[in-house]
Amino acid sequence: MKQSEPPPGRADGDGSTAHLPDDVACRLDGGPQDDAIDAAARTRLDGVDETRKVEVPRALPEIPGIDVRRVVGTGSSGTVYLGRRKTSGRPRVAVKVLAASLRGTVVEERFRREVEITSRLDCVHIVKTTAAGVTDGLPFVVSDWVAGRSMTGLGPIAVGDAVAVGRQMAIALTHMERAGVVHRDVKPGNIVADGADRGGLRATLIDFGLARGPDDDETEHGLLSPRQSLGSPNYLAPEQLEHPGRVDCRADLYALGSTLYELICGRPPFVGKPRDVLQAKLNGDPACPIESRVGGLPGDLPELIGRLLRIDREERPGSPREVLDTLRDIETRLEDSG
Repeated sequence: MKQSEPPPGRADGDGSTAHLPDDVACRLDGGPQDDAIDAAARTRLDGVDETRKVEVPRALPEIPGIDVRRVVGTGSSGTVYLGRRKTSGRPRVAVKVLAASLRGTVVEERFRREVEITSRLDCVHIVKTTAAGVTDGLPFVVSDWVAGRSMTGLGPIAVGDAVAVGRQMAIALTHMERAGVVHRDVKPGNIVADGADRGGLRATLIDFGLARGPDDDETEHGLLSPRQSLGSPNYLAPEQLEHPGRVDCRADLYALGSTLYELICGRPPFVGKPRDVLQAKLNGDPACPIESRVGGLPGDLPELIGRLLRIDREERPGSPREVLDTLRDIETRLEDSG
């Protein structure tokens, strides 16, 4: 059955209705942390999160070895600058600096964790951290400049391009699984794409502010409280709502399925108010099959997306590598038929 918006709740067999965790419901009802899913979302520095802007410092930061040029974006926890290395070739870099108002908070700790986690990763489809430090008492991180633009709002795009982006994200997730990292916020807004791969889109995964590292315990060394939730409503896996400290790569695979769905359809699997979307996921409501929205898709692509979006993670593909192999096969057939 098609649905334009997910139902606000589904009665269970005993006549009761599943409910969101109290802390999430509070945030979505406009509580002290507004409509963000978690305070840790304030670590986003790519300019996508518009819910909580910070004041841009008047002076450009001084970063060793970097010629900081200008502000390119502000997020809910700091400012992003364009810079160039003071070396031959002068390659461009992005410099992210935490907001002064967040010094000493859990957000600062997540900022530092992002640096630690991304420094473990070396993949062409993952933003590369190259340096970190402190300037005027505030932590900063320097990363390679990622050319292109966020994929937010780009859908629907050509099926072949969507499959290419999915393949490249599966490469990134395969690398992350080997390193013991779970991103927990895979979505179009955290994928930057340009036209430089096989003559088509080249995609890069950014923003590891909510990532889970390989050495984390269930509370992430005190950063996670019971029943706390992390992620973006339209893309997070159901299990991430209640147990973000226990998720594995299959949560990122669910988010990849949601992203593919949106790139192909022009809308995510569930639409509506954040609270309703999350309630539908908590209730176990299935997404509308993608083949009922878009016709003419390669036969195994709807099947793959459907498996990625299974409520029970045990029913999803077991690894990013399995997804990568399937998307490579689909991409090859699309190229041969073109």
